[in-house]
Amino acid sequence: MRNIILCMAFLLCTSCAMNHGKPIAHLQYVGVERYLDRNIYQVRFSSDVDVVNLFKSKISQTLLCSFEDDFDFSAPHSAGRYGEGFIEPEISSAGPVFRADVLFFERKNDTSEKIIEGEALRSLLVGRESIVCKVRINSYSYKIYLSEDMKVPTADLLREIDKF
Repeated sequence: MRNIILCMAFLLCTSCAMNHGKPIAHLQYVGVERYLDRNIYQVRFSSDVDVVNLFKSKISQTLLCSFEDDFDFSAPHSAGRYGEGFIEPEISSAGPVFRADVLFFERKNDTSEKIIEGEALRSLLVGRESIVCKVRINSYSYKIYLSEDMKVPTADLLREIDKF
């Protein structure tokens, strides 16, 4: 009986994700550019933490942006409209600088979503001062890592939409 209880306790403990114990990154918005004439917006930001090399084994490292006030950043697709882009490092003498190639999506249902582009994206941004973004890293064995909020000015995004 004791062995069964020990085995059950071990299984319960191994199924839980551990706290990562990593420092929470403070992000600073640097700028945004539209990539060619595509619907990709290259958001650049600096960080006091190297978010690309924070974990040795990771499933994903993205910048998530929300149009909603109550967006759950721990679940990447919890909102109807959001932005998401894979994070890459950039070479800079000013410390860690990163770029995320962000696409904006509208979730139609549990199995489909479409890219928000042009006038539809413009209408979501007009009248807003900024959208909130966070770095989200999903790694093996650890709870989801989330940075502090970073505000991306909608005026910069609107300028890039209007270029094409």
